[in-house]
Amino acid sequence: YDILSLEPTANEQELKKAYKKHALRLHPDRNFQNIEEATKEFAKIQSAYDVLSDPQERAWYDSHTLHADMTKGQETNLAGYTILTTSEDLQKYFDPMLYSTLKNHESDFLSLSELFSNLGYEERELAISFGEKPAAWSLFGNSGSEWKHTKIFYERWTSFSTIKDFYWCDVYRVSDAPDSKTQREMMGLNQRYRDLAKKEYNDTVRSLVKFIKKRDPRVKLVRSEAYEKQNTQNSDSKIQAAKDRHQNKIKLQENVYTEQNWTKTPERKYQPSRSHDSLEILDLENTDDEVINLFECLVCQKKFKTKQQYDGHEKSKKHIKALKNLRWELKKDGLDM
Repeated sequence: YDILSLEPTANEQELKKAYKKHALRLHPDRNFQNIEEATKEFAKIQSAYDVLSDPQERAWYDSHTLHADMTKGQETNLAGYTILTTSEDLQKYFDPMLYSTLKNHESDFLSLSELFSNLGYEERELAISFGEKPAAWSLFGNSGSEWKHTKIFYERWTSFSTIKDFYWCDVYRVSDAPDSKTQREMMGLNQRYRDLAKKEYNDTVRSLVKFIKKRDPRVKLVRSEAYEKQNTQNSDSKIQAAKDRHQNKIKLQENVYTEQNWTKTPERKYQPSRSHDSLEILDLENTDDEVINLFECLVCQKKFKTKQQYDGHEKSKKHIKALKNLRWELKKDGLDM
């Protein structure tokens, strides 16, 4: 908020106005006399806007005050050998400026790799001390990590759930209770504080993983490649559709002046009957074993034996829909049905 000169109560319009004002003033193209310093300040403006323009990140920021001078961890006497990380210790990693150089500095990857290695180490050591099987927590990796490893890391850490019991959050010493009833009440209140602290810690780790994923250059690269691939496929589909329309247009033009078989009158010859004086119609072109396809639907590419079948087909929903689509295609190509 200080970077953009805003109050925490600023609305979306005020946020956009402040960002535009500061961005125009600090853009490197307007400060060519001191490009390096202007680039750094402009990056701060961009990072601040990215956080406040995202409703989820802004809500998290508003509910968790960021302190740049926090220590990395708070020592806790747990079994005499471990240092536990708390929610407060992780809040400094929500500063977007920490990730502005993530793409160009391997040391930034190393810092995040150490962070998640420590978190995984704490969970592993606690599981062993509790007599449980340690969970496998993936490593953050570096800028050259394969996508399959990076993908596994985010899949597992976005569903993070700690094994810590947060007993250090107890507010009452149960041994000081004067009676069993008071002791049970103290234990219930202590458990309530432990559960709240555990939920807060789990939410903090998961939110941090999402926060980092949004700014991870490895993720951005994969998404960019997927977007380009999708655009290429869409372009190929459009080209193929245009070719199909062109071919259909040619076929329709060829069929305009061609008399179809179903419009022709079959040639029949009359000859006297041996047993009657009347004439009998004989089909000289076909035998009794052959079927004459007299009726053809050009729209649906189907043939029918009788006119009754053809008339029934013309009234079907499928034919009417196909005819409507054909008229639309012809109209689109500048032709008249």
